[in-house]
Parts: sequence; C-alpha cells; structure tokens
Amino acid sequence: MSDSLLQTITGFLVVIMGMFLLTGIIIIFSKIMSKRSVKNTQTIIEEPEPVEYIAEISSDDNEVIASILASIEAYMQQNNIKNICNIVIKPLIRTSASSSWSQAGRIENVSKKA
Repeated sequence: MSDSLLQTITGFLVVIMGMFLLTGIIIIFSKIMSKRSVKNTQTIIEEPEPVEYIAEISSDDNEVIASILASIEAYMQQNNIKNICNIVIKPLIRTSASSSWSQAGRIENVSKKA
C-alpha cells in the first residue's frame, strides 16, 4: 500500500518538475529570440495616404459578372495560363429544359418517398 502511494507521489513530482523545466526553457528562449529580433528590425513609419470617397454606383449584376469574366480572360490570355490550367469561361445562361437524367432522378426520389 505504501509502496504504490510512494510511486504515485514520485510520479507527480517528476511530472511537475518536468513542466517547470520546460516552462523555464521556453521563457529563456523567448527572451533570447526577442533580443535578436529587436536588433535586426528598423522602425519605418509611413503616413497613410488620404482616402478619396467615391459615390457608390449601382449597376446590374450581369455587368459585374461580365466585367469579372472579361478581366479573368484577359489575364489568362496575357500570361498564357489557358494552356496550363485548361480553364474554360462559359457564358452565364440558364437552360430551362432539364436533362433526362435529372428528370429520372426526380421521379425516382418521389417514388421512394411515396
């Protein structure tokens, strides 16, 4: 009985001492690293440029989408990215007709629920 109690107390003491040792090592290294970083840094203060406030222009979402797609396409053509990534930009047009596969899937889902 006393042997197991002694082992338990010894184990707790070893773990606590290890934690204190690790904490001390971390504190010492953080002080060393902070001294090194202070020596190598230079303080550069830049004054922020004045910001011009521009009135918000409301536009159609289609125009925004078209301009974004056009800029992406121009960037890709300028940097020859199209050959690397095989990205294709398609127009944003919704088709009203559903494919036969989607219709069959809907019928199957409805028939399973019934």
